[in-house]
Amino acid sequence: MQIFHDIGGISLSETDYVRKAITKKNGGALKPYQSRLLEGLVQDGMTASQADRFWKELLEFGRYAFNRSHAAAYARLAYITAYLKYHDPAAYLCALLNHSDKKRIPILIAECRKYHIDVLPPDISKSESNFILCGPKALRFGLSGIKGLGSAPIEKIMTARKERPLISMKDFLERAFEDNRSTDLMVKAGVFDCWTVNRSQLLTWYPNANQYLGAYKKEQQRGRNPQLAKLYRKQFLQSILPATQRDTIKQILTYEKQVLGCCLSQKPMCAYQAVLQRNKTWRSVSDVLPGANTLIGAVENMKVIRRKKDGKEFCIFTLQDDATELETVCFADVYERVKEKVDEHKVIKAAGTLKEEQGKQKFIIQDVEGLEPICEPVTVSVPSITAWKELRPILKQYIEPEGSILLIQDRTSGDIYQASFCVGSLQALEWNQEFYLLEAKAAGCTLDVGEKTEKIPKAA
Repeated sequence: MQIFHDIGGISLSETDYVRKAITKKNGGALKPYQSRLLEGLVQDGMTASQADRFWKELLEFGRYAFNRSHAAAYARLAYITAYLKYHDPAAYLCALLNHSDKKRIPILIAECRKYHIDVLPPDISKSESNFILCGPKALRFGLSGIKGLGSAPIEKIMTARKERPLISMKDFLERAFEDNRSTDLMVKAGVFDCWTVNRSQLLTWYPNANQYLGAYKKEQQRGRNPQLAKLYRKQFLQSILPATQRDTIKQILTYEKQVLGCCLSQKPMCAYQAVLQRNKTWRSVSDVLPGANTLIGAVENMKVIRRKKDGKEFCIFTLQDDATELETVCFADVYERVKEKVDEHKVIKAAGTLKEEQGKQKFIIQDVEGLEPICEPVTVSVPSITAWKELRPILKQYIEPEGSILLIQDRTSGDIYQASFCVGSLQALEWNQEFYLLEAKAAGCTLDVGEKTEKIPKAA
């Protein structure tokens, strides 16, 4: 505006019309002002060709130009947010999670993982409506972040907790239950994992138990048959959730992807870290580089598309590790060869090339191989092997057929015993001075833990 006023001799009121015309690329409205500005530029010492080039650059600049006050405000905001993200990333990302659309939550959680900030899964006793800080490097997932969960069930939970803590699933059904739909969403999100280890079983059990509770409340309101009301109450209190092993990692992954947008309680790629360590030329998705790569990742959001011209199939999906995801394409000629190895939630080794198109990264696959996890042993230290009887039922809840070998260290004798079952992650358990996790070590002893006897060689 200043240039048009000083050099083109155009009044300040007219320059505002010029500004609007440039930003809207209205060439017709600019014609009268173009000649006046070009004449002024020539009189100011420019050649005609230089003036013409300046005009074209001015129009090009109009595509993304904005006024100085706007630029200053944006610059100040960018500086403040950059400062906060650098000096207090947990608080900054917590605020972002609370003020972002639910579709962005998985992206922001991936950002948290890049900064080594743990996002703890939602918990009926510990979660608030919003995301909250749980220390300098940890956040707790907010109940309002669960897809499809409205404010009414959350408010009911908060009100019940103010009266006294919720202590069991039956207590929740009595004091904080809103409806089956919202409860299903919370079960799938793992909100009740502090009370039960099997979400699928809980989804089947609680509606039946709740029917007895509903019948009891209805009969109590009527006040006609106190004995019948007592019977319904007794049936509710005596209904027992069967004690079964945990859901599989695949089932938990499916549930949490559905209602949270990402997996929080499990890190499926942890079991493949040993694979990456043994193959130095392979990379995780987080470490992808421009050009040729061999990546390890899980297949998610897979879509198979049929080409119109020849009917051949190709597929697109996101290749993910526990922190990052990458848009991936497997064209028809390659997909025809590897389709048996590519499937939803499957972990693969993918050789291909990273390309960038219109500012977006895309991984083009050239070959695929299936992978099996290499799980490092997990060692639990106990005061003596006789204490194993006390610990064993708890650890059996964490059975994973493809999980880690479970070793038990007897601190009294120094012997190492091997359990007859494998386990998933045991990090969620509350360990103490009597029972705690160790790095896996073998110390040459006969293994006998009630079900199986084997031999561990002496450590080198």
